[in-house]
Amino acid sequence: MILKLLLSGIIVIGFGYMGYIVAEKQKDRLRQLSAFSDAFTMLEFNIKYMNYPIGEALEFASENCTGVVKKIFLETGRFIQRDYGSNPGEILNKKIDEYKKFLFLAREM
Repeated sequence: MILKLLLSGIIVIGFGYMGYIVAEKQKDRLRQLSAFSDAFTMLEFNIKYMNYPIGEALEFASENCTGVVKKIFLETGRFIQRDYGSNPGEILNKKIDEYKKFLFLAREM
């Protein structure tokens, strides 16, 4: 009887902990997706209304971000400012691939 209660407690605690880990990953995913959305909104504003060149607009958009999203936008902006003939979309995709292991952009569970 005591063994059953002990094993039941271990199962409940174990699955509770696993649920906590999954929930934390989902929170991080939501934060990063929100940061990307905000950065792209700022990027659109900087290009459309402030008439900044794309490199500067990317750098200004990165100022309101944190973590990996900030690095992606900042490095993309700096690279585009150095190499004017580059394709911004391709550079952004390369930077996202470069930092993919730090991003929580996989499909939902």
